[in-house]
Order: sequence, then C-alpha cells, then structure tokens
Amino acid sequence: MKPRIALLLSLVLASSVGLAQVPQFVNGDFELPVTPHITTIYTGSSDLVGWRVMGGSVEVVSAWQPAGGSQVLDTVGIQVRGAIEQDLTFVDAGQYHITFDLSRNPLITPPAQLGVWYKPPSATSFIGLGFYEFSESVTAVDMKWRAEGTGAFTFVPGVYTFAFASLAPGVGQNNNTWGGPAIDNVQLVAGASNYAPTMPPDYVLPPPLPFPTPEPTAGGLAAGAGLLAFACWRRTKH
Repeated sequence: MKPRIALLLSLVLASSVGLAQVPQFVNGDFELPVTPHITTIYTGSSDLVGWRVMGGSVEVVSAWQPAGGSQVLDTVGIQVRGAIEQDLTFVDAGQYHITFDLSRNPLITPPAQLGVWYKPPSATSFIGLGFYEFSESVTAVDMKWRAEGTGAFTFVPGVYTFAFASLAPGVGQNNNTWGGPAIDNVQLVAGASNYAPTMPPDYVLPPPLPFPTPEPTAGGLAAGAGLLAFACWRRTKH
C-alpha cells in the first residue's frame, strides 16, 4: 500500500506544480479600484490595478449587476473608446485560451463590439484572438451576461501582452463617445477551447486614442467645465 500511496502523492504534487505554472490575469474581475458607483480611468493611469489603459478611457462600475464579484468594466469611458492591456509571463510551453463574461452598457443602443488580441515576446504587432458583438437589450439589474472565450493558442516561455478594446463607437459622434462593451471575470485557462470566435478580415488592434486634454485657455476651461458637467450628468444616469 505504501508504494501506491507514494505514487498517488507524487501524481497529485505533479498536477499541483503543473497548475501552479499557469499565469493568471491580475484583477481580471475588475474589483480594484473599489468604487461606490462608477470610476473613470484615463489613458496612462495605473488606477486599474494590473492593467494599463492604452487608449481613451474606461470605467469601473459597481452600479450594474456583475457576472461575479461586485464590479465590472465598461470598455468605453468618456469621449473615446477605451483599450486595456496586461502582460503575462509563461514559464512552461502549452496550450491555453481566455474566457470572460460579456455584456454592454445598459444605456447604449448600437451593438457593443469587443476585440481581443495578444502579442508574443518576439512580435512587433498584436495577433487577433477574437471579435465579439453583443446586441441584446440589458438593464442595470439584468445584464444578461454571456460566457465568451478565445480559441486555443500554443505558447512558449516568455512574456506575452494581451489586449481588450472596444471597437464600436458607442454613443455620440466624432469619437465623442461613451458606453460600450462590458466585461468581467477575465481568466486564462490551460488546455483546448470550446469557443470559436469570428475573425474578420484584416483584424488588427486599432491604434490607441488619447483622451483629449483641453488647453489651459479660456476656451479650454470652458470645454473642461462642459466635460465635467457631462460627466456629472452621466453619473446620475448610470
């Protein structure tokens, strides 16, 4: 019996070590920063723990029904569509895929469109992992979250960058947008995938859109005041 027990223990330990080597997204459920209602995070900010906001702005929201935990991420904040990215270090080669929950801002009417990409260590550009569209009508108390995922991909050891970006313009004109795809529970999973997302032709990560900062002039101050008033109005509408 003892050799069998030792064998079983070694198999359990080997499995545990294998599982421990799978990297995981930091703050994939967007529980940080904690917000009592909604927090807008702009390009270059480090407030979204674990993630870099690479374009426009995004919003952490606790006023909507989450897929898990207490908060979700709206990938379109104020004025321009948003994009986030995070680096993961892979120690072992293997097959992986990403899973997440998808919905949209309850106040927008156009379909919400989301893209997911990754960049290998030696690459200079991102590779598409999936294009997703969410067209259902939702409310703040019934977000109708839909489980989504990427196809499987094979990794070798190294640092990879993953990006999530809104592709639809949200509400507004001339990039003066707000409201887009909402995501929650972003996870990396080892093994084959049951998901087969669509991949449009010429599917590339769009260039980052900087959040426009008004110049400190009379006109700029007026624009800033108008934006502040708009932001306050939005918070009363969420």
